[in-house]
Amino acid sequence: MLWGRGQQCRFLDGLIADVRAGRSRALMVRGGPGIGKTVLLDYAAETAEDFQAARAEGAESEMELPFAALQQLCGRMLGRLDRLPGPQRDALGVAFGLRTPNRMTCGNTGVHVMVGPRREEGTAAAVGRAGRVMGAGRAAAAGDPEAG
Repeated sequence: MLWGRGQQCRFLDGLIADVRAGRSRALMVRGGPGIGKTVLLDYAAETAEDFQAARAEGAESEMELPFAALQQLCGRMLGRLDRLPGPQRDALGVAFGLRTPNRMTCGNTGVHVMVGPRREEGTAAAVGRAGRVMGAGRAAAAGDPEAG
């Protein structure tokens, strides 16, 4: 357990237990720089070592690149591409530069490729520095305190 983070760790443990029991869960960790968000995400990833894990980290140099975080999250799962329905397979092909774009379908497909075909095992996805992933304007609209 992390020093001084017992309450947050117990919450994460419960969330992970719910996913193991087959219940879908989502979590957004918000806060200012340096308060330990990444440490909490690391704790969750270590605790959920039996899950299929995917992580993305926002980088300032990639802020304007479309689908940069989606590529980080789903890149090692492209072997599942053939299991997707045609429109979703095509959309993910767009995100990875294999086809022409439809942005909305690409984001939805990223979720499907991580979760849909493998419901029997938990999937954990963590995105750090969302403001750098989404672009400052969109992150601010989503309520990210780190948005520029």
